[in-house]
Amino acid sequence: ATVSSSVSSLNMDNIFTSDYDLYMIQAFNITHAGNAQGNMRVIDSSGSLVTASEYQTVRQYVNQAGNTGVTDSNASQDRMITQYDNDSGRQGSFWGFLSSPLSTSYVKHFYGESGVTDSSNIRFTRFFAGYKTSGTAIRGLNYFSGTNVTNAEFRIYGVAT
Repeated sequence: ATVSSSVSSLNMDNIFTSDYDLYMIQAFNITHAGNAQGNMRVIDSSGSLVTASEYQTVRQYVNQAGNTGVTDSNASQDRMITQYDNDSGRQGSFWGFLSSPLSTSYVKHFYGESGVTDSSNIRFTRFFAGYKTSGTAIRGLNYFSGTNVTNAEFRIYGVAT
């Protein structure tokens, strides 16, 4: 899926099949209209966005200035992946894995890494991991941020296990 004009979010629907239990997600050239944090939510089997507090996440970052930090979430959140803080006009990217999207028995684990250079030209790398707390099947993903997304390219691959 490609974003080439300003949108508030992007749905990637009906992207999972029973052929794979593991999926790799790549996103690159992500540009926001303003300072924003990119996030993802899942689309459930009925086609609705899961916006309820059904996601647990932990993030760790390191930057080229030598700063590090950890953000965990003991409380449920309303988003699956929190990638990075992206300054207006700066491009970012991320990759990640999502397990068992069609399963009704297992929670949906996700993990990956993102990168962005901020307005001070300091490079940040952020590692993220977590899970969707219910075992309901999902059929797609939704990318959104606090401002419009003006450019992005997403690729989703099924991984043979």
